[in-house]
Order: sequence, then C-alpha cells, then structure tokens
Amino acid sequence: FGIQGLSIRGVVLLELVGLLDAPPFFEGIRVFFNNEPEIDIQFQGAGAGMLNLSIIRNKIVDVVTKSIRDLMVVPNRLGYTVVPEADIFRIKSPPAQGMLYFTIWDARELLAMDHSWFRKPSSDPYVIVRCGAYYFKSPTKYKTLNPDFAHTVAIPISEAAHQRVHLELFDEDLLSGDDFLGKLSLPVNAMIAWGHQNRREFQLEDEHGQRGKSGGIRVSAEWRPLLLDTARANTRAQGLVAVGVHSATQVPRICEGAQFSVVVRCAGIMDGFPDDPKETNWVAESPENQGQHSATDTSAEMASMRSRLMLLKQYNMSEQDMAKVLQVDVQRLHDCLMHRSTTQAAGDLATATTQELQWESGFEFPLAQIGKSKLTFDLMCQPPRRSARVLGTYECDVSELLKEPNCTAWRTVEVSGSSAVLKLKLCLRHLGEVSNVLNEHPGSSYGEDCTLALPA
Repeated sequence: FGIQGLSIRGVVLLELVGLLDAPPFFEGIRVFFNNEPEIDIQFQGAGAGMLNLSIIRNKIVDVVTKSIRDLMVVPNRLGYTVVPEADIFRIKSPPAQGMLYFTIWDARELLAMDHSWFRKPSSDPYVIVRCGAYYFKSPTKYKTLNPDFAHTVAIPISEAAHQRVHLELFDEDLLSGDDFLGKLSLPVNAMIAWGHQNRREFQLEDEHGQRGKSGGIRVSAEWRPLLLDTARANTRAQGLVAVGVHSATQVPRICEGAQFSVVVRCAGIMDGFPDDPKETNWVAESPENQGQHSATDTSAEMASMRSRLMLLKQYNMSEQDMAKVLQVDVQRLHDCLMHRSTTQAAGDLATATTQELQWESGFEFPLAQIGKSKLTFDLMCQPPRRSARVLGTYECDVSELLKEPNCTAWRTVEVSGSSAVLKLKLCLRHLGEVSNVLNEHPGSSYGEDCTLALPA
C-alpha cells in the first residue's frame, strides 16, 4: 500500500529577521504556520480500505498534525541564522506579543445528540479552544443544550496580525466517539479591538461551514501586551518568561545509542494556562573519535584516573561528588566501583570522555506573579532499552532577571549532580494594562525586531 494523496492547507509565513545595511542584509530566517494547518491523507493499494476508514485515517492525521504543530506552528518556528554570530533565539523564539484572555461564557440551542426514552433529548457539551500550537479544553456540562461555561483561557499570542482562535464544541460520549456540535473561528486582531468586557454572540457553523442550525455561543476577549519596561516591572507583576535551551557541554558519555533531552518546568504558572513541563527533542550521544588518542595517551589517562580515584576515596567523597570531579556519569561510576577493582574501574572511566550536545529549543511560560515563579531544568538521559533518568538539575528564580539588562540574560550554568554545563537564554516581559490596540506601548517586545513577512 502507499499514499495516494496528501494535502496540507494553511498559511506559511517566512520572515527575514534583523535587517542589515550590507549583505547578506538580514541576520536570519524563520518559517512557520500561523495556525494549525488542515491535513488530509488518502491511501491506495493493499490495505487501503482499512487505512481509509475514518477512525484509522483520523488517528494517522492526528500524528502528522502533532509533528507539524510541534515543529513549526507558532510559537514553534523553524529558524536559521545567516550571520554566524546571530542570536538563534531572537530568530526562532522571540517573546510573545501579549496575552489574550479569551472567555467562553455560554452557548444556546445546541444540537441534541443523546436520545433516551426516559428524558428529553440533550447533550453533554464541552469546548475545545485552539490558537497556534496551544490547546485548551473546558469542563463538560452535562445534560443541557444551553450550557453556562464561564471558562477563561490565557493564550500567549506571537503573531496577532495573522493568528486566529478556533473553537469546536463536542458532545461527550463515554462509550463512543464524541459528537461534533459546532465550530467558530475568530481573528485575534479583531478580538483585540473589542475592548474590555465586551461580550459578543456568534452563530456556530456546522462541519460544512453553514450557520443557523448549530446554535450560538457568547464569548469575550481581553488583550494585555507584554512589555519590556524595567521601570514598571516588579516581583508582584504578572508576566511571561521565554526560555531558550541552547546546548550542554561536559555531558558524560553513557553508552552507544543513549539519548539526551532537557525538561523545563515552571512553578507559578498563570491561571488558565496548562502547567505541563516542556521538553526539548531527544539528541543521540555523539560518536566518539576512537582514533584521537594513542596507546601511550590511553595508558597515561588510565594512570591519571587511577590516582585521582584513590585520592578521592581517601577523602571519603560521595559518588555524586566524585562523578562531578571526574566528569563522568554517576551511574557509570557506581557500576565501576561496585563490580571492578580500582585499576579496572580507572581503565573503564578513562575512556568515558564528555561530549557537547545542542538543542536550540525555545519555550514560554506565562507567570501569575514574577516573584513567586521558579524555573527547573532537568538534564535527562535514556540509555537503550532502559527508562529515562535525570542526570542533573538546575534551578533559578525568575525574579533574578529583573536585575539583568533588558530583563534578558545568557547563562552558562553547572547542573547539580553532574559535570554537565547548560547554556541557556532567559528573557522576561511583564504584563501591561488591558488595551484594545495592538501596538500602542513603546518598548513592547514586538517592537524590537525588524522583520519582513512573506505569506506563502
């Protein structure tokens, strides 16, 4: 069997970032979808009948959609530097422009999907909200066609001029697939102009885009820009921290086939925003150059390792501290000390060189209060056929960025429990007052870059 047809429908934006006066005329390029694209796949050949069943094809489409969403739907972008010294995170992970507080108040005259001999036809509706790569789900309201949701979500907006908020209503079914009730799509820039506490009512569309038979919904939106204003930022303010995980050096080698990632968690997330941890992609252990050391060098390294091991043992250091001094993995050190003599352990550890890994992954976290927010970075390792484990951790208070120029800092930090060193970029913006104008505040984050957008 094979794929007969694959269609991806959406708007791709290509931006030239950091315009220069001389060639190459810009620092870098970023490419992204402003909203999640519509994807359809048709199969042919043996097995096509089964694969084209809606329940199976939809699962495959969901997997493909998630891969594209995680790669290049805002705030995720593909980014490339043209100038070697350019800041990769300025190109692919600029801070959001602002926060859109979107509220679903209620819905009226929804379709009845649940029928029974003993009660009136009804539904168990809930709402899915999508904007860019962000996904939110409201609580379910049971046995009603006129639900009162009063559900607010906080959405970081990266490209207000191009993004839309998509709503879908479903009837929850425990024993079968949830039934579609209606949908609505609204442009972000239009909602910004609504103003504070201005509730709007819309008719829902059916699966074919027709209105009038699926009921209505009432919503409101509140726009608050994210600002770079060190004079007004304080520990009690709300804000957003943009995190860039660039690379790690001095990472102990584990074994061939091992993979590494960084998990970022933020304490003090803003209400209405999911507090799930963010994770970089998994990077494989870099190949070791077996020919870089002569036999004489290897013998010298073994002798040096043996003397250092014996010295550290004399001082009764913990295995964790010994691993950090020797720049080796603590689990590998433990296994060597448990099952080998000092000489054998030195020979094994002498070949355990360190490596450099690179991710260049960016994330953003809306903060309920800057002074109560903390970032945690876990350096993860997963050897083949074994569970992932934490190699080491780095923590910092977000409020430390208030003391940095432009509330932005590049940091090269040691990871506790490991010899590894993380390279990070941290950027803080504070939340401005409610506004119905996209760019009325000087110094806002979206005024910092000079870009050229080319819809494709």
